[in-house]
Amino acid sequence: MINRQNFIASLLAVAAVSWVPLAAQSQTMESKLRRMGQTKTLKFDDLRAVRRNNLLTVQATLVHQANRDMNINYRFKWLDNSGMKVADDEVWNPKVIYAGQTFELTGIAPTPMATDFMIEIEGFN
Repeated sequence: MINRQNFIASLLAVAAVSWVPLAAQSQTMESKLRRMGQTKTLKFDDLRAVRRNNLLTVQATLVHQANRDMNINYRFKWLDNSGMKVADDEVWNPKVIYAGQTFELTGIAPTPMATDFMIEIEGFN
């Protein structure tokens, strides 16, 4: 028979292991992308973020699901734990995306203070 103290300890252990912060639960790949212009044919395939040399490095793989080429501009916004910018806005990077192309966008934070990011994409023909 399990005594009350062991039962409570077991419940606390399960709760501690299964607890996930609310912010982490609500974040999706799509929530990391701020779309502007004609970008509905761009879909995330993969999104990875690692810390290398104490700088946040992001690699996003997207697929252009259309039968015509498009031009995009993109940039990364680097944020701290509270969502505040830690650096000036990057310049816009132009890129031509071909019909059906899978492509990657890679960014490296300019400061170790960056713990989060947002990718801004502006699409046009």
